[in-house]
Amino acid sequence: MLLSHFSEMRLSGGAAGYELGFGGTLSRDAKAKVEAGLSGVEIEIPASTAARVIAETTLGSVDVGDGFTERQGALLTEDTLSGDAPVLTIRAGVRLGSLQLRARYPANLAGCLPTLAVELTSPRNQGNSDYLR
Repeated sequence: MLLSHFSEMRLSGGAAGYELGFGGTLSRDAKAKVEAGLSGVEIEIPASTAARVIAETTLGSVDVGDGFTERQGALLTEDTLSGDAPVLTIRAGVRLGSLQLRARYPANLAGCLPTLAVELTSPRNQGNSDYLR
């Protein structure tokens, strides 16, 4: 999504699975707010992007992969610690669900395109899923 050069973004939803990929080059500071309930949220950030993630969960879990350091209640990528680059700040609130946070390294970035994948399911449409990318 960084290729879209946004300065602010907001995603709010529930009872679904969300995959947010912040691939691309960050050219200026950007903020993203993610709010989800009864959901699984996976956020992937290139390890070379300066990012600060504030994870807020209620009756949920946070699974943080390698590449992040916890400082003052936030999860930071290594490039954030240098303080020289624009910063992506993400506030992720998950209620009754799970949040997975991953740093992607160059070997995992082949053809890295920004993605937003949303799996939509409903009780009358159980077993059928639609994907939005």
